Amino acid sequence: GCPGGLWRPSAPLGETMWDILRRWSRDPLTLRGVISTGRVGSRRAPRGLAAAEEMLLRLADGGTVRLSWWWAEGMAPPAVLLCPGLNNSSRWHFVQHAVASLHQRGFTVVVIDYRGTAGLSLTSQRVFGADQSRDFPEVTAAIQ
Repeated sequence: GCPGGLWRPSAPLGETMWDILRRWSRDPLTLRGVISTGRVGSRRAPRGLAAAEEMLLRLADGGTVRLSWWWAEGMAPPAVLLCPGLNNSSRWHFVQHAVASLHQRGFTVVVIDYRGTAGLSLTSQRVFGADQSRDFPEVTAAIQ
């Protein structure tokens, strides 16, 4: 059997989640993400990336998020909304590297800084959590 019932029917040859985790944990370059996270976190900001145009967006319930914009040149290029991890923001270097890569390819890039992160004051009783997506309809409306 599979410990804890963690089995994915779509996994190749009946591979369990435990098999996948064991294989990843043996990778000496990642060491369960510790070294790779440290490497990425210690990178410098990308060269040539212009400063973002920042916009504070007040939400219907009184909460505040920050939208950091990097505008592409040309008429109405497509926009990409980047949603960093819960403890990250538009100011983290690895997020800025993603921004630079997309921006160089002609996209307008918008990064959301969630409620209470990246120096934002909490302006409502609600904070952002991994299980909440109620802010995104207002954010996407502001981007359009």
